[in-house]
Amino acid sequence: MSFSSRLKSLRSNHHISQATLAEILGVTQQAVGKWEVGKATPDYDTLCNIAKYFQVSTDYLLEYTKSSSKTVAALASDSEISPQDQDLLRKYHILTPNSRAAVDAVLDTCYNNDKPKVEDTAT
Repeated sequence: MSFSSRLKSLRSNHHISQATLAEILGVTQQAVGKWEVGKATPDYDTLCNIAKYFQVSTDYLLEYTKSSSKTVAALASDSEISPQDQDLLRKYHILTPNSRAAVDAVLDTCYNNDKPKVEDTAT
């Protein structure tokens, strides 16, 4: 299966339009259309963002492997992870890179405010 076929299949399986994917990636709908018919290919950064969005490896997208297994979705469904954490992982990996950076900044701030200080844990 070619890159164009894999991209179209992933997009269809996620029930999103070319226009929606284009908006998520910050490109035009025409660009997505050209990728899906094999008339063009995305640049490196966009390829990485496609892989992140669909929770697959770039190797899978570029046909270096036939399997898209061990994706974030598969890891998120691990029975050792609580349903709330699974939901957070799924939501996080759908975010755009800018939104992820914003979430990361908020998490870092909260973590730094809430983590015990060295002097607080000394007995």
